[in-house]
Amino acid sequence: VWRADRPQRGRFREFYQCDADIVGAEGLIPLLEMVALVREGLEAVGVRGAVFHLNHRALLEQAALETGWPADQLPAFCTILDKADKIGWPAVQQLFAEQGYTLPAWLDPNAPPEALWNTLQTIPALAADLPGLRQLLQAPPNAMSVRWDVTLARGLEYYTGYVYEVRVPGSGVGSIAAGGAYASLVKEFGGPDLPAMGVSFGIERILTLLEQQASASAAQPQPVLVAWIDASPSYIYRVVKHFHQAGIAAFAFPAPKKLKAQLDYAQRRGLRWVAIVGATEEAHETFQLRDLIQHTQGVRSLNEPPLPGKPPETFP
Repeated sequence: VWRADRPQRGRFREFYQCDADIVGAEGLIPLLEMVALVREGLEAVGVRGAVFHLNHRALLEQAALETGWPADQLPAFCTILDKADKIGWPAVQQLFAEQGYTLPAWLDPNAPPEALWNTLQTIPALAADLPGLRQLLQAPPNAMSVRWDVTLARGLEYYTGYVYEVRVPGSGVGSIAAGGAYASLVKEFGGPDLPAMGVSFGIERILTLLEQQASASAAQPQPVLVAWIDASPSYIYRVVKHFHQAGIAAFAFPAPKKLKAQLDYAQRRGLRWVAIVGATEEAHETFQLRDLIQHTQGVRSLNEPPLPGKPPETFP
């Protein structure tokens, strides 16, 4: 494949893809096959910590409808929505607000899961799939977890149902596999009018990721980044020392920057843990511990061990 792109880690102007397609089937059964194919394929080559991000065109159409967005401008709606992973949800809400639109509460990635589930139950295209989808999302992650990603919007020029991307959080490589369901693409290329579903693996991206994971395994354990906003230098150092005293490598971000810039730095370095401190945490002698792989965050006190369970060197 060739494309006009700015070369960087995991992105090339010339690259190879490995495709798998199921023709003549639609709905949950081919989706389950796709999930199994991706999971087993990545596990076979040694990729760890992958997340299968899943969404459906009908849910994006419902979101646009509830927002009041023009029905014939769905791609423009999705282009803004797709920025959430890069600029954060509040910034996306602001972009819509500037155009006079308010997004539905269930679309917020931090909304309670049942809020999204209640919306899924109202969408006819998904009604028959809901029991199986719930099992899929609640299944043990094993080599790859599956999560519903309401902001995932890709390939709407031809995808007509499920859409999905596979990424490894914190790798900085981008999606290593992606695909979706397309109802009429076979016919448009001269074949019979059959539904289909497919997935493409980015070979160079997977190789880049495997090299990165191999290097990480052979290298020293990754340290914890202490990101800070408006805490005092003495408290920032105190949090760093808290990790040192537990035998865990840690360092503070070296210059005043916005929190997003500090988190982006941690992701580029492939770090898993970030301890976030500000004036509120300093007042309570706590810090926010963010796991960039599991996408979780919680408050921890300086009176308890700095990391849950084992220190970071036990994690790949």
